[in-house]
Amino acid sequence: MHLASVNGHRDVVKLLIEHGANSAVTTEGEATPLHLASFNGHIDLVKFLIEEGASVTAIDQDGATPLHSGSENGHIDLVKLLIEEGASVTAIDQCEATPLHLASLNGQIDVVKLLIREGASIAVATEHGATPLHLASVNGHIDMVKLLIEEGASIAVITEDGAMPLHL
Repeated sequence: MHLASVNGHRDVVKLLIEHGANSAVTTEGEATPLHLASFNGHIDLVKFLIEEGASVTAIDQDGATPLHSGSENGHIDLVKLLIEEGASVTAIDQCEATPLHLASLNGQIDVVKLLIREGASIAVATEHGATPLHLASVNGHIDMVKLLIEEGASIAVITEDGAMPLHL
């Protein structure tokens, strides 16, 4: 089930479920098939898993939801679908990172725009005090930095180790 989900093999997943496989079975890291399909951008499989009752709010061992997984890799249509199906744009993982943090870190500007439109906070900080602006800055995503500032992100927020976005 997990390997088929990683690789987007919807028909294989469907057959496994028809023969009694559990669509919510987790890996050692507690990732569900929905997490794995979301991470890899397999929207048709994500739709199918949701139809089969997969939870869009499931969390893995790191506290991440399928929305974290899809946002991290910029799968915009998949992110839209998860939000439509009830995924929370404010969900935090065990490091207190939201899907917006992960999308900002990886330069996924379209996903960031969508998450902000859907109510994600640009001011929320991780457990170490990093905002989405810090994370976009550290990876040099200039267009992301511009967008976050235009949306009102503070350039003066200091992380627990004393870094401001300017320092990164």
